Amino acid sequence: VPTLGALALVSAAPAIEVGDLTIGGFVDTIFYFQDSDGSGSTAGDDAIMEFEAGAELQFGYKIGDAVNAQVDVELNGEQDNTTTGETVAVEQAFVSWAVSDQATLTLGKVETLVGYEAVDAPDLWRISTSLVDDISPGSTTGLNIGFAPSEQVSVDVYIVDGIYDTDSSPIAAGKLSDDLSFGVSIVFNGPDDKFFVDLDFAVGTGDDSGAAEEDVTVFSLNGEFSGVEKLTIFGDITQVSTDASDDLGIMFGANYEIDDTKSATAMISMIDWDAADASTMEIALALLTNPTGDANFAVNYEISIYDADDSGIQHLGATDDATTFGVEFLAVIP
Repeated sequence: VPTLGALALVSAAPAIEVGDLTIGGFVDTIFYFQDSDGSGSTAGDDAIMEFEAGAELQFGYKIGDAVNAQVDVELNGEQDNTTTGETVAVEQAFVSWAVSDQATLTLGKVETLVGYEAVDAPDLWRISTSLVDDISPGSTTGLNIGFAPSEQVSVDVYIVDGIYDTDSSPIAAGKLSDDLSFGVSIVFNGPDDKFFVDLDFAVGTGDDSGAAEEDVTVFSLNGEFSGVEKLTIFGDITQVSTDASDDLGIMFGANYEIDDTKSATAMISMIDWDAADASTMEIALALLTNPTGDANFAVNYEISIYDADDSGIQHLGATDDATTFGVEFLAVIP
């Protein structure tokens, strides 16, 4: 993923400009049908239908040429087979100051720099995310120092309140760290931006009050290659370690551009859950389309097959072996 230094003065999505203010965002609506065989340890409904709707508003404001403030607000209302809820959350709220051409200071709440997969729907290669995203951190709050020693290399060093918080903690227990955490992200971009390699490392401290607050170490090696016409290949290897477990996630995928309005994605991911003594796996295929020819409107289709390995570990609402089909309407503002 890009470093904060590269994103310091750029809004997260195409935006409407009103002077120094930019307004952007998206509306994301999804229909899911899921068929579960009830083989897991916590079997639920054999078949469910689910509708989800969410939106995000993104506000950016430039103060001169060197300072940018960004606020992203999520508005999500969703219902699945276990919970019902309406949420409004601040996904990002930060101020970035480009102190020089090579260095940027960012203070506030930002999307995680760990791992490959994007946080927002318009930046995904499919409707949902892979298994590896289940153990990846979410937003973090703190201070980031980003610098670019060359055109090919960018580095972020940061100190944050916690790698994981109550909103982004993985499903498995023992990954919540809410005390000071430290991390570094190094991105190498190849010639003509035909590939990048991202190395992320973070260490978080818990208060040792129980399984939910342990010291945690996160390592991710991920990247993307787009040197072949119409084909993009990507992958992520992420390991999350605590005193009690070492969980390893692997994801590989490819996207092929069929024509100007369609592309197809194939993705496989797995996680080796140490404490649960189980290995979960997912295979997913997605068709991404712009039926009106406008890049700001997409209708996307996805089918995924999840093997829970009798672990009871949840993915896309399923704790058992499941096949999930999804249809998404996605509109980007503007």
